[in-house]
Amino acid sequence: VLALAVVCWLTGFDIIYALQDYEFDRAHGLKSLVVEWGPQNALIASFLAHMAMWGLLLAYGLLCRFRLGYLLGLLLILGCLVLEHWLARHRSLNWVQNAFFRLNALISGIFLVIVLAEVVFKGGFRLTFQN
Repeated sequence: VLALAVVCWLTGFDIIYALQDYEFDRAHGLKSLVVEWGPQNALIASFLAHMAMWGLLLAYGLLCRFRLGYLLGLLLILGCLVLEHWLARHRSLNWVQNAFFRLNALISGIFLVIVLAEVVFKGGFRLTFQN
């Protein structure tokens, strides 16, 4: 499940990154996904890949019986993905490289922290002391 989530994540941001090469690919007859499907449809495919990734991360958390902290982290990841797609649609492509590097680094960092927290604090946090 986790490996498939990573494949979906890479697919999604690689499509967005390929938008920068659209004019070059089209001018040189390269048959990239962005050229074949068009930029708008490519962005839809990227968004669907990212939502599949998010759903697979949710399934991973459920299979591992992770708790609320994991789900809150997944909501942060979802926010990063939505921001990434908003930027891809509304910002110039020159801005893409730096922004996406940072957002994807943030996504991987959030995932690392929430999984480590779930593993390290497997028993969960207790609000009361037991004798």
